[in-house]
Amino acid sequence: MAMGPADRDWLAARDPNAHPQLLADIAARRWDLHALIAQHPRAYPQLRQWIAAVNPNSMRPQQLTPRRSGAWGWVIGVGSLTLVGAVALISALISSSLVPSDPDTRQPRTPLASRQAPLPSRQIPIPTHRAPLPSRQPLPTRPAPQPAPSAPSTDPVAKVIAAFKKDRDKFNTLAAKLNGNPVAPLVTNERRFRYLEGYLSQSGLSESNAKKAATEARQHLESLEKAIAAAKKRRGNSSGTSIEQYVDDSADGFVALSWDATTACNSKLKGDMKIGGCVKDNKAKIHLRRRDGTFGQWSQKMIVVHEMAHVYQVVDEERNWPKASEMDKLLKKGLFRGSHESMADCYSLEYLDEPDLKQGNAWVGYGYVCNASERKAIRKWAADVNVPMTD
Repeated sequence: MAMGPADRDWLAARDPNAHPQLLADIAARRWDLHALIAQHPRAYPQLRQWIAAVNPNSMRPQQLTPRRSGAWGWVIGVGSLTLVGAVALISALISSSLVPSDPDTRQPRTPLASRQAPLPSRQIPIPTHRAPLPSRQPLPTRPAPQPAPSAPSTDPVAKVIAAFKKDRDKFNTLAAKLNGNPVAPLVTNERRFRYLEGYLSQSGLSESNAKKAATEARQHLESLEKAIAAAKKRRGNSSGTSIEQYVDDSADGFVALSWDATTACNSKLKGDMKIGGCVKDNKAKIHLRRRDGTFGQWSQKMIVVHEMAHVYQVVDEERNWPKASEMDKLLKKGLFRGSHESMADCYSLEYLDEPDLKQGNAWVGYGYVCNASERKAIRKWAADVNVPMTD
């Protein structure tokens, strides 16, 4: 390829102020300029490494020998032609002077046919077989080069985005560990994380706004890392109770259980009613009352399944947002008297296969026992939301 004043790539490769990315673009299409680009003061190390990998010859010292041309070459050529012509002319004159001009003194010529000696027989032996021709090996081809590495970005927003993408990859890897877990949407808060991912994919973001979104995304990642570590410890059933084992098994340790309902939950109840448990701001944590003389194992079991139903209701809302949750659809139809508390009671009754909210002198819940059609609806809800239900 010709190089000179009209070759823009050649001129750019010789420009000491050429942008590194421009050098990479030229290197990708102009292999003949690799040697020049590799010596450029603004060629970044990755670009030089790439050139050395795809075109090693360009990294060797090269010395071009200029061609010689000019008037002397033409004169010498003409002189040579003139000299050859002169020699030919002289030879012709000498030959003509040696031939006798008198026709009588010439010897009779022998006919051409009589002067010719018989030609020897030229029999060419024909081989009985031919050796196979050597197979043609394919010509070596130059492998297709990999794209030249991009120049390191100096854009501050691009650096924020690059850091976020690393966090996103880590988040995706960790979130995948909760696939199939009934409380996964609650633990990962993936809906918010995907919103931030979409926000950071926009063009024209300011550095400040990009940093805010990336920082929040990093917080979600760190929260997920802590939740996974805590769940691993929680699966050990530190209390050794069947209640804690149920909670751990239901969500693989991702729902915490705290025995502090008497202080953590709202205890302002009428008459002799006592608080048995609750779910507060942390929707992945159940506060439960310890057993005592009036709060036995049956009551505790009914309450903990009731509170777990509340956790699943939050998961239902998170999974279907911004659309209506499956729970909202059932309550809108008038099932469970339109109450999410009565719905949680029905889940507890059906999960534990209990006929009533009373046992002896103990009673739990909000006083409404769901009927057969509502029990069937609660089973379908559990299947739709992917939460546990006994056979």
